[in-house]
Amino acid sequence: SGRELVSVVWRDITESRQREDSIRRLNRAYAVLSDVNEAIVRLPDVGALQAEVCRIAVEVGGFVMAWIGHLDETTGQVLPDQQAGHSDGYVEQLNMSIHLHNGPTVRALRTGEPAVMFDIAQEAAMRPWRDAAALRGYRSSASFPILAAGRPRAMLALYARTTGHFDSEQVALYSRLVQDLAHALESIDAEQARRKELSLREQLMESVAGVFFVLDADRRLVMWNRRFEEVTSYSHDEIVQTHAEDYFAAEARAVVIEQIGQVFTLGENLAEVPLRTRAGRHVPYLVLARRVELDGGLGVVGTGLDISDRVRAERELARHRQHLEELVTLRTAELEALNRRLAREDQRLRQMLLLSQQASSLTEAELFQRGTDVAVALTGSAAGRLHG
Repeated sequence: SGRELVSVVWRDITESRQREDSIRRLNRAYAVLSDVNEAIVRLPDVGALQAEVCRIAVEVGGFVMAWIGHLDETTGQVLPDQQAGHSDGYVEQLNMSIHLHNGPTVRALRTGEPAVMFDIAQEAAMRPWRDAAALRGYRSSASFPILAAGRPRAMLALYARTTGHFDSEQVALYSRLVQDLAHALESIDAEQARRKELSLREQLMESVAGVFFVLDADRRLVMWNRRFEEVTSYSHDEIVQTHAEDYFAAEARAVVIEQIGQVFTLGENLAEVPLRTRAGRHVPYLVLARRVELDGGLGVVGTGLDISDRVRAERELARHRQHLEELVTLRTAELEALNRRLAREDQRLRQMLLLSQQASSLTEAELFQRGTDVAVALTGSAAGRLHG
């Protein structure tokens, strides 16, 4: 008829847009997962890693807010650790108790399974926090438990601007994320425990008054304290290449090896040994060594005390004792000589007294002869004669 007509076709593209939105959210979730795994490799600290996960969820994943918290098993309270995004005090005022509430966060911690709120405004479990969530633009949320040894140790909560944000694919990806995060946190805890043990071990070694050392089955030094380096004047790199017998004079090494063998056989040994320094000086040490179990098999742990002062004191005491013995010998000889002289004097006086008592009954010639005999006896002479 010559008239122009317009043909209009109406097509419902809701499903197409929903599919596009789903793909967009999925791509963001993959980006979050990738960035979190990179952060796991980069950050060895629990707090820093948790904070970075929350930041990535907001900045890369497009969530309004994200936070990570843990359950205080003593009080039953859910305590926040890290957060990112628009909170405006929301996390701080949650005041959730595993004994009193049944919100998604508590549910995730109880069951160990993700808890999803598709529409916060319609969820009865969100009633205590519904108004506060609406004021901040939270329309849907999901809480993902972070498991340790099969039990929830913490949780990650994510809040989206739209309802129905967390479809099955989203839940699966973020469940994978918290699984990776859980493994990372366990590794960090294990590493921190190892470092703490090493720190404690080092403190114990350094608290020893003398030298401390550990030998492996080949008598090679595998651990020692700083005092050992100070005494021997060898560096760490030098000591790690040495054996126990290297710190003794060549003629004593066979004995040292034998004594270490006794430790492996009998379990322990106590010995006084002269430790040789780099300068060739020999320092006397009292060493107590015991057999222990090392990661690679049997070993020896030992401590040594510098007994130089004791050795010097013993030597000085020995010299003093010898001097006293010499003095006693000298004084004894002098006393014996004096006793002999006193004995002779006593005998002389007795003989003179006896002679004076007999004088009245003797003639002059007899008296002179008797006096001569007494003088000869007292002096030990062979014979005597008077001259007049």
